[in-house]
Amino acid sequence: MTSVSIGSAESGMLTSEDVARLCGVSPMTVNRWVKSGRLPTLNPFNPYRRKQAPYRFRRQDVERLAQPVQRAG
Repeated sequence: MTSVSIGSAESGMLTSEDVARLCGVSPMTVNRWVKSGRLPTLNPFNPYRRKQAPYRFRRQDVERLAQPVQRAG
């Protein structure tokens, strides 16, 4: 994990784009992680809504997920 200041530092909240940059993946991969349940969000995926609100993530959840991703690559 790089020490780049991404997201809202005071709230520890990140967007899908922030997560993608931190993990070195595309935003589509982040969306797949959400839909598969691999990455928890504060506003869960709802397949019945026409327009999904942008995902918000807790920094500690992303850091927990990013550790295995970085070791593998």
